[in-house]
Amino acid sequence: MRRRLIVLVAAAISLVWWLPANPAQAVPTIVPATRPASVVGYLAVGDSIPAGVGVGESHAYPAILDHLSRRLELVEDLAVSGATVTDVTAQLAAVPEAGRASIRRISLTVGANDIGWGAALALCVNAPAECADTVVDPSTGATLGQAIGVAVAGLSASLPALLARAHQWYPNATIYVSSYYRLFGSKAKDCVLADGAVVSAGNQAWLNSTADRLNATIRRSVASVNASGPARVARYVNAAQLFRGHGFCDKGARWVFGPIEVALGVDAAAIAHPNYRGQAAYALAFLRARIA
Repeated sequence: MRRRLIVLVAAAISLVWWLPANPAQAVPTIVPATRPASVVGYLAVGDSIPAGVGVGESHAYPAILDHLSRRLELVEDLAVSGATVTDVTAQLAAVPEAGRASIRRISLTVGANDIGWGAALALCVNAPAECADTVVDPSTGATLGQAIGVAVAGLSASLPALLARAHQWYPNATIYVSSYYRLFGSKAKDCVLADGAVVSAGNQAWLNSTADRLNATIRRSVASVNASGPARVARYVNAAQLFRGHGFCDKGARWVFGPIEVALGVDAAAIAHPNYRGQAAYALAFLRARIA
């Protein structure tokens, strides 16, 4: 088993370094593995990351895992851009009860939309001051930072409930729940995303700390559902660790789409989403968590 994991991780590392960051470049064909009779059913659910926004579903991490592993058989990728915990509950419910017993692995990425991550990023671009202090509800005077705090508290209750429901519906499956990633590097200077699009050093730090807070909530949710019963239901997948050094204005090659790629024809909705290398990094994170 240890040797098998080493082989899979090595393959994923190769993908991380050789898959193109620019969608205009040719994408190498990944030859599917020959699967033995002991394959396990794999279901992918979640938001825009497993849905493959910017790269397409065929190059999202569920498809990469399906191609890399001889053991996993991707039954379906039900992930949809913009999905929240409520939407993922519906995704899980969409599989007929008769087919649920064969699902042995579930990958899940959710939480960013529940806390309004995309809106927060938009408010922090070209913000004249600290974007966390931006009033987002004039009727109450609530700021962006306060709204994020309330949303994170809500996620800390809804995500463990989702995992418990998933275990109830899929009793034979282990649920692998991924983190998100920091969007910016640690350099204490303004980050120019494109002409006329700047994020100050202070706002970068706040966005990064918000990502850390989101990931901590996801990790605690996994621990909570595991502590509620005699067996481990879920595993936390630390994708954030692999993304270090690969955000905007970071020290390494960027693993997320930016305005440059949009100018080359990528959907504008892909900004800040994993590019081809980023999706390969997610696949590697799941392999390290022993999904296969």
